[in-house]
Amino acid sequence: GAQEAALQGCHYSCPVACMAACPEGRRFASADREGRVRVARVPRRPGLPASSEIDAFCLGHCGLVLTLAFAGPHRLLSAGADGTVRLWDAR
Repeated sequence: GAQEAALQGCHYSCPVACMAACPEGRRFASADREGRVRVARVPRRPGLPASSEIDAFCLGHCGLVLTLAFAGPHRLLSAGADGTVRLWDAR
């Protein structure tokens, strides 16, 4: 669907482990199995070849990110298999 198309523009080198949609509906976060979290904008024109614009990379987990959740429009929580929970400024 739309999320799969949006992810094609994020240039992942390994499978996506989890995703979360921002409450505002214009951005999403995704994490790969190597601990890299990306915050990207949803493409504005549906139906065209999708290319997401990455707003931020959130690096700090050592390995798999298990879950993501937005806590408002500019804060992102992530929990990893490394036993940490992180709060990110997602601007």
